[in-house]
Amino acid sequence: MTGRRLGGPAALFVASTAWGAAVSVREHLVGEPLGWRAPGSVGQHLAVGWGSAVSAPWPMVALVVGDALREGSGRPAGRWCGYVGAAVFAGTAIEPATWGRRARSPLIASAVVANLVAGAVLIRAGRQASPTPQSTAPDGSTR
Repeated sequence: MTGRRLGGPAALFVASTAWGAAVSVREHLVGEPLGWRAPGSVGQHLAVGWGSAVSAPWPMVALVVGDALREGSGRPAGRWCGYVGAAVFAGTAIEPATWGRRARSPLIASAVVANLVAGAVLIRAGRQASPTPQSTAPDGSTR
């Protein structure tokens, strides 16, 4: 069972990644971070875990879902959500498709927005769920 703070953001991320993958396959939109393109098709990139121009790699989804499940078990959780959220936000920002340097359709625009929203929500959820380290005074007491 997932916890309250990470379950919703994880579900949003799964949905935005699935939407981005569907749009990428339909629009033949291979990922080209900073203009670099790996050989192969969109389907091949998605299968091996590279993602696409508007969809995160599936290993990132697995990390976020695992983090959300960990919260429900009482163990510390949230760190991976924050890291993945930041990576999704940055990864979306460095794609030429985000900035209209590739053919742009309303579907692509919606996938870009979904990624940016999911990334921001994951960052926020990760910050709220992660335990804040307490500072320790020189005498060993916590503040």
